[in-house]
Amino acid sequence: MLEKNFKEKIIQIFSEGINQYFAEESACRADISSSLISLDAPKEKLHGDITSNIAMVLAKQVKANPVILAQHISEKIKKIFNQRSDINSFIDGIEVKGAFINLWLSDKYYENILLEIFKNKEKFGQNSDFGGKRVNIEFVSANPTGPLTIAHARQAAIGDALARILKFNGYDVTTEYYLNDCGRQINMLGKSLEIRYRNLCGKEDSLPEDGYVGEYVIDIAKEIKEKHGEMFLEETEKTSNFFRKYAVESIMNLIRKDLEDFRVHFDVWTSQAEFEERKIVERTLEELEKAGYLYEQDGAKWFKSTAFGDDKDRVVRKSDGSYTYLAPDIAYHKDKYLRKFEKIIDLLGPDHHGYINRMKAAVSAMGYDKSSIDILIVQLATLLRNGVAVSMSTRRAEFISLREIIDEIGVDVARLIFLMRRRDSHLDFEFEVAKKEATDRKDCT
Repeated sequence: MLEKNFKEKIIQIFSEGINQYFAEESACRADISSSLISLDAPKEKLHGDITSNIAMVLAKQVKANPVILAQHISEKIKKIFNQRSDINSFIDGIEVKGAFINLWLSDKYYENILLEIFKNKEKFGQNSDFGGKRVNIEFVSANPTGPLTIAHARQAAIGDALARILKFNGYDVTTEYYLNDCGRQINMLGKSLEIRYRNLCGKEDSLPEDGYVGEYVIDIAKEIKEKHGEMFLEETEKTSNFFRKYAVESIMNLIRKDLEDFRVHFDVWTSQAEFEERKIVERTLEELEKAGYLYEQDGAKWFKSTAFGDDKDRVVRKSDGSYTYLAPDIAYHKDKYLRKFEKIIDLLGPDHHGYINRMKAAVSAMGYDKSSIDILIVQLATLLRNGVAVSMSTRRAEFISLREIIDEIGVDVARLIFLMRRRDSHLDFEFEVAKKEATDRKDCT
């Protein structure tokens, strides 16, 4: 039987060995905490099953040679392992490589893993210690301006896997999709649809320079013409609102269907437009202003995010009265806390690194613990065709959609490819290779 908290016991042994070395054989003293000790999988299998860089971390403190320090520490750790009958049979060797301390797991370790799997079956690895702690995970959240692409597909696979893991371990998880269904891009989408509709009705209007040129916009325009004929040719605010709303609803129907077919389910779909209609953004900013965290400068409203560790203050309302994207995001997260979530997790794209500090600052300003929110960056997936990167743009209709991935590669193979690399590592997605892998998989079943 494997010992419970196997990793924690190894960290404890490392901590004991380090403390022994500094107490008995070193004139130096280090600030030793188990939180400093990290255990990772080596990049190369030749370097064992578990590795730690603790010698390098401590060497900086005591100004010692990290290689020599690793050797001294490893000798202490070996002696402690030999004295611990509850765990030493699972360790096959300890070795120093450079300044890394590497461990090999024994055959008995893997034999016991197999016995645990056989015994617990589908409950293997389950942890019920979290008592239904309420967690909100927001991911994908692509603007409804076109079909989901390969980049969104990667985030969907990672977010869904994280949600399943947390549910498996006893958390009460709510998955959420936040749709930015208002603003300039949505207005441009509505205008593009209106012009395509007018083209189908014989008008020679041209798309604006930043218009959406995708075939999917023409397909939606055809649907409107089939249903309503030429009743929306008059250019008024009412018709503009109609095209904007119709475009968003049509694309959101596509997005929902693609995600469900990709086996990704969302419990909640939240609309930014509804937030703004309900004046939630306005009320949230008023609360921050009363608390002394907003100020006016050059006609704009600024959030004092530097008071909470951000590198500069941030504009939340421009001088023309419109909100920056940060303002509704602050209100949206305020709403999550009001819904009694104890942990908030956002999965965002690589262009959002600067968002982390400003949102944690906002959470602190609203009176919540900034550690209650985790913002995880998911790197992009670059599409390759025959080894050459393909430029992608929803606006220019240059992309591989999630639907194409589902239809041509299949859900299982695609999800496996997206999950094989760490979320913070860039992924090169070779489309033709993935299709071949999917075909090979079908041939084997």
